[in-house]
Amino acid sequence: MGKILAAIMLVVLTPAAICSNITECDLEQYLEIGNPGTVKCSFPSDVYGILWHDTTEYDVPAVLTYIENNKGGEGYTSGEFDIEQDGSLIIHNVTLRHDRWFVATKITSSSVGIVTYDIRVKTTVTPTRSHPLIANCPAKKNICVKPRAELSTLSCSVRDARPFIPLRWLKRTSNADTSINTIQNVTSEDNATWATLSTAPIPLSNSSLLSLLVCEADSEIIVLDKTEAMIIVGNSWLEHTGFIRMYTERHVLTNIPYQNQNEPNMIIWKYSSDLQSMPSVIATAINNWMNNITDHYEDGYHLNADGSLVIQRPSMKNNGFYTCMSVSNEDDYIQTYEVVIFINPVPPYLMVDGCSHAQYCILDVQREGNLTCSVLGIRPEVQLEWRAHEGNRAVLFSHDRQRVEFIDDVYNVYLTSMFKVESYTDERLIVECRIKPSDKHSFEISSRLDLFAAMGGDDAVTEDVSGLWWIAIIVAVVLLLVISTISVALRAANEPGEIL
Repeated sequence: MGKILAAIMLVVLTPAAICSNITECDLEQYLEIGNPGTVKCSFPSDVYGILWHDTTEYDVPAVLTYIENNKGGEGYTSGEFDIEQDGSLIIHNVTLRHDRWFVATKITSSSVGIVTYDIRVKTTVTPTRSHPLIANCPAKKNICVKPRAELSTLSCSVRDARPFIPLRWLKRTSNADTSINTIQNVTSEDNATWATLSTAPIPLSNSSLLSLLVCEADSEIIVLDKTEAMIIVGNSWLEHTGFIRMYTERHVLTNIPYQNQNEPNMIIWKYSSDLQSMPSVIATAINNWMNNITDHYEDGYHLNADGSLVIQRPSMKNNGFYTCMSVSNEDDYIQTYEVVIFINPVPPYLMVDGCSHAQYCILDVQREGNLTCSVLGIRPEVQLEWRAHEGNRAVLFSHDRQRVEFIDDVYNVYLTSMFKVESYTDERLIVECRIKPSDKHSFEISSRLDLFAAMGGDDAVTEDVSGLWWIAIIVAVVLLLVISTISVALRAANEPGEIL
């Protein structure tokens, strides 16, 4: 105890060595509130002693003493402080109270020389959000997309920070940033943490389609996970120049191409169920002097490096319109695709009542009747039709009756049509049931069969029966004549001969 008191008295009575320019301690240090913290110094191991004060007043007791490897002081005994081997001060739980001056005193020996360091400890609080937040943008994203019509001004903020974090707005192009006139407002409710709100007008754009604006946190003290939040402003949000229809099978990976030859600095893909609905953003990519970022906003999609969009496992919810908008150094680009998801039928052919798909079908029919065909488990809905093959006019179809069932996202379609064989022919009467061509689907499926109507129909029966009757009559007459002739001959043979 006597040595400790002598060391303390040495500090008090030796004002000539209060400060030092030696870099054994950083003279400004930052500690995070709510965490353990260390006021860093690096003293040699052979020093006689180290004293720590939490004030610049030297006539008060040290909160921690470390003399000849013996620890002491009120701060040490209370558990608030401790010390490392190199003399750094350990604070077990940093609070706002520790935002103050600390003095570290190095005692080189029991009788000569002391060095002191006045260290300004500043406490910090890192915001719970890891990046600046742009108004009306998702909190978990540091890039968002908004139509120009939805924005009256730009606004971003950082809350619950200590010290406050300066914010500024920038307009970013492929090779440079331009500052935007920014108004900054800093407020605090408890003098412990601060909120910064930065607002700016929306600047004129170099592109008719898209602009990239950046809210930047300018702080070297608090290290955010991301110092920037970006907003892509759609200047012509609902614009499209017609569309290209694409057919894709359900659950088969689909690639929607990016067809511009110029490399984009910025690209977005958006989706809507129809051309009148407000589209939602699916994916974005930014490539400029500062950023190379790809972001996805919906599950089930992937944006390739070449700008094309992949639908990983298409389902019925993926039917609709996909618009690509991009900006490059050379031009603006926009293209819309209509994606139509189809489901092949099960079985994969048209079925005809009375026929088996295992062999070519020939139906014996009357000259008039009905034919029915169907397709099962298909999507989108289709129209069926009966027709004579290759324009054969010997068979006509009329009175079509189509029935549709919708079960588990697919359609069952049935068609019954009346047919009439107009004229008899020795040639094959080939007819087919097919899916009508349409721009709503890409199916080309049909089933062909032969109709055998040679003996069918009432007229044919009447003509054939009449002919048989005439043949029968002729045969009967001939038979009667033959029988009569034979009878006469037999009678003549049996009569007795004349006696002379």
